[in-house]
Amino acid sequence: MKSMLAVLVGLAVFCCASWSIGQDVDEEACQKTIQISCTSCHGTDLICDKLADKDANWPNIIKVMGEEGDLSQEIQDKVLNCLTMATDPKKMVCEEESL
Repeated sequence: MKSMLAVLVGLAVFCCASWSIGQDVDEEACQKTIQISCTSCHGTDLICDKLADKDANWPNIIKVMGEEGDLSQEIQDKVLNCLTMATDPKKMVCEEESL
């Protein structure tokens, strides 16, 4: 019984880990969504400043900004996913400083 439970727990962990690894973020689609949805009200510099804040409460920030910008829940969810699940959201959103 214990060995069967161990196998089930191991399988569950493996499946969950595989699922989360498979959650790829389409960075090009994210860039377009953020460009259309967020920068109509403010520049990317505001987003980049918040990305530097390790304690930023993205769900709350996006909820407030979404309400102010009259964004659908679907768009808010997509932006949240883009900013929290991307490997390097700064690279995706922030403009390179010119040298």
